[in-house]
Amino acid sequence: MKSLAVMLVLALFNLEECIQYAVQSSPEMASARIEAEKSRAMLNSSRLEYLPSLNLYLNQYFNWGRSVDMQELLIIRNRLTKQSGASVGTSFTIFDGMRRVNGTARGKELLQSAVWAGRALEMEITEEVTRAYLECLLARELKESLEEIHSRTLEKAGVVEALCESGMATRSTMLEIRAQAASEEADIVQAAGDEQNAKQRLAALMGYEAGGPPFEIEGIDTDCLADKAPVTVELRPELSPGIIALEHEISACEYGVKEAKGLLLPSVVLTGAYGTYYSDLSPDIFRNQIRDNGNPSLTVSVSLPLFAGGAAAREISTAGSTLKEARARLRKTLLDMENTLDAAGRECEALRRRAAACLEYRRMCREKEAVAEEEFAEGAISASEYIDARKEMIQSDREYICSLYRYLFQQKTIEHYNSYGK
Repeated sequence: MKSLAVMLVLALFNLEECIQYAVQSSPEMASARIEAEKSRAMLNSSRLEYLPSLNLYLNQYFNWGRSVDMQELLIIRNRLTKQSGASVGTSFTIFDGMRRVNGTARGKELLQSAVWAGRALEMEITEEVTRAYLECLLARELKESLEEIHSRTLEKAGVVEALCESGMATRSTMLEIRAQAASEEADIVQAAGDEQNAKQRLAALMGYEAGGPPFEIEGIDTDCLADKAPVTVELRPELSPGIIALEHEISACEYGVKEAKGLLLPSVVLTGAYGTYYSDLSPDIFRNQIRDNGNPSLTVSVSLPLFAGGAAAREISTAGSTLKEARARLRKTLLDMENTLDAAGRECEALRRRAAACLEYRRMCREKEAVAEEEFAEGAISASEYIDARKEMIQSDREYICSLYRYLFQQKTIEHYNSYGK
């Protein structure tokens, strides 16, 4: 992809570049990437729970009052005694009801769900940009068609005006032609405004700064009506990014239920520690005390959950409800996707046929207008009849261009669907 600086200099974008810039600048895509990073961080955190903990403890003890001299077995009154100690402890969970295993598996599924949700969002952005891009081309082609027709009307108005001055045409005929030219000019202004509005919508999707340099978009191949082969949807619903994201979410919820049920199982924890201390009550030197007062320990603890105020039951119930909700959303999304994909192919073929019919209608209206122009020049028909033929030609142009771009949008959408199905 070209750099944005280069594209700004060229001020020319094609459809793929518009989609890429829209995906890069979309706040929703930024949020999706953040969610994926959060899921990845949670997964790494859950993996670290397999490691044992290691802690260093330091303490300093002071006491004022009576104490006992253990060497002489004498009670010493009103003396400040000090004791310093240090210990190192480690703890390792041997069994926790499979909560760590299920938690790690849940984290993996949540990460995959976030990644595929980002791809589903990218598909939605692609459809929005494609629609806006084709709306720009539609408005531009309508404007260019009107400008072409208007230039011919102005030429005809000049001829009629010359005939009127020479007495070979009535003034009413000249006024009718001028009125038609004025009407076409108003349509051109409207089409130019529609084109500008469509560009602004596209620029907003691309993250193009308001007030930035003007830009243009490349045209696309519109010679597609000759292909009679129907456009088919190759993407199966189960391969849709949105469906895959929901399936991973459901899998994560299933592991969440298992993780919650682990609260009802016993846990086994192995702990070990080594500590020593120094006391000024002992006449022995610091080094000897530290060596002789060493105290290693090793403990295996088994915890059996008996009652926790219903916390485990609440967590299991919440996880189960979340799982049911995710499954319901999957069923609805899958049904909607099946209907969308099934209708997409049929609608695309219907739009292609309509565009082909409108193309033939436009060709006939242009021929009719050409004949009417000749007959008007010969005086066989009135100016009103000639203008009616031109209006019908303008309307046929508009219908053809609109139907063509509706078909192109549906075709591009199916092409994008199929890119996920491969």
